[in-house]
Amino acid sequence: TNSRLPPLPCGDSARTPLLAPSSDEDPPPVAEMSAKQIEGAAAKPSLFSRVGTSIATTARNNLRPGAGLYSLCFGAAAGVAISGVVYAGRTLSVLLFDHEYYKL
Repeated sequence: TNSRLPPLPCGDSARTPLLAPSSDEDPPPVAEMSAKQIEGAAAKPSLFSRVGTSIATTARNNLRPGAGLYSLCFGAAAGVAISGVVYAGRTLSVLLFDHEYYKL
Protein backbone atom coordinates (compact mmCIF):
# COMPACT_ATOMS: atom_id res chain seq x y z
CA THR A 1 0.00 0.00 0.00
CA ASN A 2 0.99 3.61 -0.47
CA SER A 3 1.79 5.32 2.84
CA ARG A 4 0.84 8.81 1.53
CA LEU A 5 -2.85 7.98 1.05
CA PRO A 6 -5.15 8.56 4.06
CA PRO A 7 -7.02 5.55 5.36
CA LEU A 8 -10.54 5.06 4.08
CA PRO A 9 -13.29 5.88 6.56
CA CYS A 10 -15.37 2.99 7.80
CA GLY A 11 -18.05 2.50 10.40
CA ASP A 12 -19.69 5.63 11.92
CA SER A 13 -16.97 7.93 10.63
CA ALA A 14 -18.06 7.12 7.05
CA ARG A 15 -21.38 8.88 7.66
CA THR A 16 -19.82 12.16 8.87
CA PRO A 17 -18.32 14.55 6.33
CA LEU A 18 -14.54 14.52 6.20
CA LEU A 19 -14.21 18.34 6.25
CA ALA A 20 -16.93 19.10 8.79
CA PRO A 21 -15.69 21.55 11.44
CA SER A 22 -16.14 20.75 15.06
CA SER A 23 -18.87 22.61 16.93
CA ASP A 24 -16.44 24.93 18.78
CA GLU A 25 -14.60 26.07 15.60
CA ASP A 26 -15.74 28.58 12.99
CA PRO A 27 -16.47 27.06 9.60
CA PRO A 28 -13.76 27.62 7.00
CA PRO A 29 -14.37 30.42 4.44
CA VAL A 30 -14.97 27.92 1.65
CA ALA A 31 -17.79 26.34 3.62
CA GLU A 32 -19.32 29.78 4.23
CA MET A 33 -19.20 30.63 0.53
CA SER A 34 -20.68 27.28 -0.38
CA ALA A 35 -23.45 27.74 2.17
CA LYS A 36 -24.32 31.16 0.72
CA GLN A 37 -24.48 29.69 -2.78
CA ILE A 38 -26.63 26.80 -1.63
CA GLU A 39 -28.97 29.13 0.29
CA GLY A 40 -29.34 31.30 -2.79
CA ALA A 41 -27.60 34.44 -1.59
CA ALA A 42 -26.86 36.68 -4.58
CA ALA A 43 -23.17 37.11 -5.27
CA LYS A 44 -21.81 40.59 -5.96
CA PRO A 45 -21.21 40.98 -9.71
CA SER A 46 -17.63 41.40 -10.86
CA LEU A 47 -16.18 44.73 -12.00
CA PHE A 48 -16.23 43.68 -15.66
CA SER A 49 -19.83 42.57 -15.35
CA ARG A 50 -20.88 45.90 -13.82
CA VAL A 51 -18.96 47.94 -16.44
CA GLY A 52 -20.41 45.85 -19.27
CA THR A 53 -23.92 46.27 -17.91
CA SER A 54 -23.39 50.02 -17.59
CA ILE A 55 -22.16 50.34 -21.18
CA ALA A 56 -25.01 48.20 -22.51
CA THR A 57 -27.61 50.22 -20.62
CA THR A 58 -26.16 53.53 -21.83
CA ALA A 59 -26.06 52.29 -25.43
CA ARG A 60 -29.61 50.94 -25.18
CA ASN A 61 -30.90 54.26 -23.87
CA ASN A 62 -29.05 56.44 -26.41
CA LEU A 63 -29.34 54.33 -29.56
CA ARG A 64 -33.11 54.39 -29.94
CA PRO A 65 -35.17 56.65 -32.21
CA GLY A 66 -35.62 60.11 -30.74
CA ALA A 67 -32.41 60.13 -28.70
CA GLY A 68 -29.77 62.75 -29.52
CA LEU A 69 -26.95 60.30 -30.22
CA TYR A 70 -29.22 58.24 -32.48
CA SER A 71 -30.13 61.36 -34.47
CA LEU A 72 -26.48 62.38 -34.85
CA CYS A 73 -25.46 58.91 -36.04
CA PHE A 74 -28.44 58.73 -38.41
CA GLY A 75 -27.53 62.15 -39.88
CA ALA A 76 -23.89 61.16 -40.29
CA ALA A 77 -24.85 57.93 -42.07
CA ALA A 78 -27.26 59.82 -44.34
CA GLY A 79 -24.50 62.35 -45.12
CA VAL A 80 -22.06 59.61 -46.07
CA ALA A 81 -24.70 57.94 -48.28
CA ILE A 82 -25.59 61.22 -50.05
CA SER A 83 -21.89 62.03 -50.55
CA GLY A 84 -21.39 58.61 -52.13
CA VAL A 85 -24.27 59.19 -54.53
CA VAL A 86 -22.88 62.62 -55.51
CA TYR A 87 -19.39 61.14 -56.03
CA ALA A 88 -20.79 58.33 -58.20
CA GLY A 89 -22.86 60.83 -60.20
CA ARG A 90 -19.88 63.09 -60.89
CA THR A 91 -17.75 60.12 -61.87
CA LEU A 92 -20.40 58.92 -64.32
CA SER A 93 -20.79 62.47 -65.66
CA VAL A 94 -17.08 62.72 -66.42
CA LEU A 95 -16.90 59.22 -67.91
CA LEU A 96 -19.98 59.49 -70.11
CA PHE A 97 -20.37 63.16 -71.04
CA ASP A 98 -17.04 64.97 -70.67
CA HIS A 99 -15.22 64.35 -73.94
CA GLU A 100 -12.91 67.38 -73.78
CA TYR A 101 -10.36 65.57 -71.59
CA TYR A 102 -9.31 63.58 -74.69
CA LYS A 103 -8.08 66.82 -76.31
CA LEU A 104 -5.75 67.74 -73.48
